[in-house]
Amino acid sequence: TERHWWASLAHQLMLADPHLLRFRVWDADMRVAYSNNTAQIGKAFPCNTDLQAALSGHEAMHVSPAVTDTTGDHVGSGSLLVTYIPIRNDGHVIGAYEAECDHGALTPRLDDARRTIWESVAAGTERRQRRHRLADTLGRQ
Repeated sequence: TERHWWASLAHQLMLADPHLLRFRVWDADMRVAYSNNTAQIGKAFPCNTDLQAALSGHEAMHVSPAVTDTTGDHVGSGSLLVTYIPIRNDGHVIGAYEAECDHGALTPRLDDARRTIWESVAAGTERRQRRHRLADTLGRQ
């Protein structure tokens, strides 16, 4: 069945990413077509702008500072990174995926990436300054 297929996919995704806490599939009518919390299947929840964006064909994400997910379930011990991705069929948006990850667990990785970027910018700036100094020195000779 379709529900079994979604459950299998959600299980595989959650095994692949231990920081993934929730996985939902929304239909075009903003009802939960699948959730790893089976009590949510078939229910509608207050719509948010990120879900609306995904149902309009755009990816969206936000960090939720709450320890509850978008449907009020308690998850994790800190903030959530909530991502919405459109589901397309023959070029038409027919729904959206929603994934909620433990943002606190991702923060060290994001900090490392940010540090690498700043170190690269600093190294590039230093190289450029050395080239200019060398060019100035050679130009004076």
